[in-house]
Amino acid sequence: MYKIDKLVQDKVLITDGGMGTSIQSYQLNQTHYQDYPGCYEYLNISAPRIIQEIHYHFIQAGADIIETNTFGANQLSLEEKKLADRTAEINFRAVQIAKQAVKLSNKDDIMISGSVGPGTKLPSLNQVSFKRLHQSYLPQFQGLLQGGVDLIQIETCQDPLQIKAAVLAAVDKMNELNTKVPLIVQVTVDKFGKLLVGTSLQAVVSIFQSFDLWALGINCGFGPVQLEDSLEELVRINPFPTSFIPNAGIPKTVNGKLHYDLNSDDFADQVSELVKRHSVAITGGCCGTTPEYIQKLKRNMENYVPSIRKKERKPSVCSLYKSMPLSQHPKPFIISEKTNVTGSRKFKNALLENDYTTLYKIAAEQQKNQIHALDLSLGYSGRDEVKDALIMTSHLNQSLTVPLCFDSTDPDVIQTVLERYSGKCIINSVNLQNPQKAEKIFSLATRFKTALICLLIDQEGMALSLNKKMEITQRIYNIATEKYNIKPYDLIFDPLTFTLGSGKQEYADTAVQSLESISRIKNKFPEVKTILGISNISYGLNSKLRKILNSVFLYHAVKQGLDIAIVDQNKIIPLNKIPSKLVALAVDLIFNRSSSQYNPLMELIRCHSDSDFSDYSEIKLSESVSDQLSSQLINGDLSISITVEKALTDLNPHDILNHILLPSMDKVGKLFEEGLMQLPFVLKSAEAMHSAIEVLKPHLSAKNDLSSAKILLATVRGDIHDIGKNLVNIILTNNGIEVEDIGVDQSAQKILEAVNRYKPAFIGLSGLLVESALEMKQIIKFLNSNQVSLPIICGGAGLNPDFVLTNLQSIYSGPVSYGKDGFQALQIIKNHIQQSKKNFNE
Repeated sequence: MYKIDKLVQDKVLITDGGMGTSIQSYQLNQTHYQDYPGCYEYLNISAPRIIQEIHYHFIQAGADIIETNTFGANQLSLEEKKLADRTAEINFRAVQIAKQAVKLSNKDDIMISGSVGPGTKLPSLNQVSFKRLHQSYLPQFQGLLQGGVDLIQIETCQDPLQIKAAVLAAVDKMNELNTKVPLIVQVTVDKFGKLLVGTSLQAVVSIFQSFDLWALGINCGFGPVQLEDSLEELVRINPFPTSFIPNAGIPKTVNGKLHYDLNSDDFADQVSELVKRHSVAITGGCCGTTPEYIQKLKRNMENYVPSIRKKERKPSVCSLYKSMPLSQHPKPFIISEKTNVTGSRKFKNALLENDYTTLYKIAAEQQKNQIHALDLSLGYSGRDEVKDALIMTSHLNQSLTVPLCFDSTDPDVIQTVLERYSGKCIINSVNLQNPQKAEKIFSLATRFKTALICLLIDQEGMALSLNKKMEITQRIYNIATEKYNIKPYDLIFDPLTFTLGSGKQEYADTAVQSLESISRIKNKFPEVKTILGISNISYGLNSKLRKILNSVFLYHAVKQGLDIAIVDQNKIIPLNKIPSKLVALAVDLIFNRSSSQYNPLMELIRCHSDSDFSDYSEIKLSESVSDQLSSQLINGDLSISITVEKALTDLNPHDILNHILLPSMDKVGKLFEEGLMQLPFVLKSAEAMHSAIEVLKPHLSAKNDLSSAKILLATVRGDIHDIGKNLVNIILTNNGIEVEDIGVDQSAQKILEAVNRYKPAFIGLSGLLVESALEMKQIIKFLNSNQVSLPIICGGAGLNPDFVLTNLQSIYSGPVSYGKDGFQALQIIKNHIQQSKKNFNE
């Protein structure tokens, strides 16, 4: 147990205030700075008594933690001042000065924190390499650790790649010196709650939750009130204790001098209120704060015993900008295979021609397809894979908003990517065929805290049987978690997919074995994830047969519990769009239901060859107009608008809407609910519905039962997922309901303001995360206290009907309903309107 662990049990720990602010108050001149004007860190050598006096005043004011005067003392920053060779000395001297101040105070429970700033260059923007930045921190940590700091504070961070460089340098130097101290990381956010390079707080947590940090917090940037939203968001998702070190308000220039707009009383009151409200573990002052500020903050925190909140770690990966949970609802997490030299001829040709513009374009196009990550594979015989990885990663790191899954088994290539990738990526992959290579990849995964795909292969080859798959899974799990301390939630097991297109008997049962192993792995190791390369199942067949077999295989893999699929989702077909006979044959092939008289593969090939359809839409020219409309809507065929025009010559527009289109959309909802239609195809059906409605609009009556039913939609605060909400929007809009969608990450106050502005008849709250359910409770409680009693419909993967009934309805004066999807939300609205009409008539 560290010293800080004991102290934090009884009180909120108070840090000192702004070192720079205190130094400026001394009005130092060249006598103090000597040949290094304005270099605060050099004062550790030239004016140690002044720095010691500053520390002493903060200790007397009540600080539990004093930070060394080393904020800008990494080698790269000192190099700009021609002091690089004195980096370790300056940091060592800083700790000794702080120790002297503690000794003079006669207090034995004061901790000394080594202050480590971000420097002046951002590696995510290619202003400095990861390696150079990492090297520049090593002598700083050497001085701080040999000097004897109690903890290290990496603060005012604005780039996650810079944080990685600093944290890993600290770990490396601690290992070298055989010592260990707690690490605290603090980020600085803008008014939108993001780091300077655009990283969200959710992404920060995703990147660093597997690192061995003591605390994660926010410092600098703004005053306490301006940072409250960001503090609240961080506390809600933070798996570590939270630190909160704001400025003394907003800086203003008065008579050419910088002043902060909060006096010490207001600062102390605001900070202490936020600390207590959000269960912060460490607080203090940053820019503009003096011993007076710390003294009054300490006074406000007296006799307060904190209740430190730590949130459960959620398996996720992320780009530089945003996080992506590995647990998707509905499953699976989709990794696109189109940026893979073995999966895309176009991508491979562009790589061979060094046409990086096309390579970037292919990657950019993929993230528009509702994928969750991008599989990047660059290994090609005769090419320099390290060079290609360097070029591609440097560009994609800044341009992609979806996370990267890097596909290589070469440790040197993987390290090149990890030193240039700001987010948390997936390494694809490791196996036990070559133990030396596996050891290097495990080491990289544990060093950079990535997610890791583990192929079930050992020195005997690829695992075919269920027993062999489970044996290798156990071995890899033990090695990863026990020897390399990799978190189970960062492990992704691939039971392997073998082609059934070759007809080879040795592979006939492999799909069954892989499917069964998914559920077995999930049951034995509940924290890990599973993955399959879906399209491998159909290798060797023609493109249309591949779509059929891939689609059926994916459906059954997800039924077994598959979490992640590497697949080109544009080549996946909803099962309802595939003729039932072909589905049955594909199922028989996958589950090896063959006999001497029956070969499902040959039957599938023959049956498909005898078919003369060009798509799997099941639309026939002989169908009636109403059947054609229904088929086109279910299949997402935008030419439905032409059919609607024709239908209007014989059918009433209201009959088309009420008796053909709306029932067909209900069928789409049922197919989605049963897992027979994936989300992208539901959206296509919704687009077709929109096209049909546009044609019908001029022919429909101006008013209907739903036209007055305006609804306000919002994804609740802390949640940036909007696919489900957008689907609800489309379905409700296409049924004549006016929708005001105010977007994602919406606070209770913003929702109340929108209610007052738009005057809706209903409120719809959406949230994917489990935490979103608790946020809905706070929002509904807030709305109720502000005399809002409109019907509220809550939906999303983080909810269930019991929670809505027992936790939400019980605190709200109006009705609260659980809407599983857009179709159920539509029915809830209809029921409310019908009940209102009935009550009115009575």
